[in-house]
Amino acid sequence: MMISREQLAQVLPGADAERWHGPLTSAMVSADIASTPRIATFLAHIAVESAEMNLLCEHPSYPSERLMAIWPTRFPTPEIAEPYAHNARALANFIYANRLGNGNPDSNDGYRYRRRGLLRAIGRDRYAEASAAIGVDLVNRPDLLEDPEIACAEASWWWVKRGLNAIADNGDLELSTRIVNGGLSGFPDRVLYWSRAFDTLGHDVAASPRTLLIKDVQCALNRHGANPQLQVDGMWGPLTEATARRFRANARLSPNDGIDPPLIQALGLKDESAPK
Repeated sequence: MMISREQLAQVLPGADAERWHGPLTSAMVSADIASTPRIATFLAHIAVESAEMNLLCEHPSYPSERLMAIWPTRFPTPEIAEPYAHNARALANFIYANRLGNGNPDSNDGYRYRRRGLLRAIGRDRYAEASAAIGVDLVNRPDLLEDPEIACAEASWWWVKRGLNAIADNGDLELSTRIVNGGLSGFPDRVLYWSRAFDTLGHDVAASPRTLLIKDVQCALNRHGANPQLQVDGMWGPLTEATARRFRANARLSPNDGIDPPLIQALGLKDESAPK
């Protein structure tokens, strides 16, 4: 199965489907992203991470007060933040220095290997590993990750490397978001793109063990007085998360995100998705 140019334009209406369809579908075929759950999950993350394939390179430029809010330990005062305000090169070289395979701030690695591509490749180590995997010298030409064919090839390679096809098969959009993003940034938007892809491709959202578990948890939270009552849709969105957090607090469970054994037990459920 593969998505057509017209379907791609429906799922990602802000993307240049004419420009991206060929490289994207070729990369997806090579990575076996060829079922509805896999295509929907892949496109949902690409849509959010790259602004529908319109933002292929990070430009970290912020005013000093925003720097202090995002990195309070790095920028505790306006005087410390000011030299980096609206200075993308200096900021990237500072915040990405001495990690991810990058050198010190003077090496310019932080800026050279800042986030690029469809799934936000970052750091010398990832650029180097991707170079070896797809046969393109991204270490010396990091800007090549802004080329559609190379951006698609890198994204599909990394997708397979992180085992995301199996996670997509299980319908676990939350877990794939954490792997792609490192957190749950933009999760509601990912859910919308994911659902739109299922609708566009003519399939219902997969009734995977994970989806069924989420539905069971949503039903149980409703029985325990969720206010407002949750829509039992099998999608772990922000409202379900907030409701689960309130339940955890009332049940005196340790704070946590998502679904874990203590939450399942407190709700009187059994995790049928757990390995046998």
